[in-house]
Amino acid sequence: MTVWRLNRSRTKKEIKSLTSEVASLRKENTALREEVSFLKQENAVLTEKCVELEKENALLRTDNERMKRLLNNDSSNSSIPPSKDENTKPANTYNGRKPTARKPGAQKGHRGAGLSKADVEEKIQRGVYEHRVEEIGTPGRPYITRYRLDLDVKTVATEIRIYADDAGKYQVPAGLKGDVAYGRGIKSLAAFLYSEGVVANDRICTFLNSLSGDSLDISEGSIYHFCKEFSSRLPFWDRPRGVQCPRGTLSVQKHGGNVKQMEP
Repeated sequence: MTVWRLNRSRTKKEIKSLTSEVASLRKENTALREEVSFLKQENAVLTEKCVELEKENALLRTDNERMKRLLNNDSSNSSIPPSKDENTKPANTYNGRKPTARKPGAQKGHRGAGLSKADVEEKIQRGVYEHRVEEIGTPGRPYITRYRLDLDVKTVATEIRIYADDAGKYQVPAGLKGDVAYGRGIKSLAAFLYSEGVVANDRICTFLNSLSGDSLDISEGSIYHFCKEFSSRLPFWDRPRGVQCPRGTLSVQKHGGNVKQMEP
């Protein structure tokens, strides 16, 4: 009987100890659940903050690249006057070369880098140049030839005839919804002047109208929409912020200092 009582007493103590341990574990488990819940909420807040910082970082990088391009502008690639160029020598500052008896300019035996007469005649034959003749003196006598290269800018009005399809409908392209539209050449030149030359819309408008002999009658609003159209086709990170008309174009590319017109 005594042994049974001892075992019973020991069992009660173990049950009490286990009950207390279970209660402690439940309390600890509840605290851990609350901590996990708090950490999840904190993690969600930090994730959202991280996304915002990444977006801000991307915008700052874009703005930084734009500012670098602006800082790299000088008189050679923009309308900035030479007097505003940085890292240039002050007036009346001479270089360190020693004077020689040579005359200024190209020296005897130097081969020029300009176009030759043969180059011009070859391009005339290929149709690259339009050939015109200007006569000085009395025709019929012996003569020598000189060539003068120039640009002749003309406004070209292309009539586009859109014929009805089998259903009797006219499939008008997106760029020809109005009765009159501007072509890729004008749009490319306007976008190039804005993005590369950093020329204001009103000056671009004046330049294009003057170039056409005031026959285009193009407006500043049209210039703005040209730039906006090209910018909308660029990736987001290539679009600068804080400018009236987005920089950059799609159909203007540099190739050895020239402008290449591309299909939209």
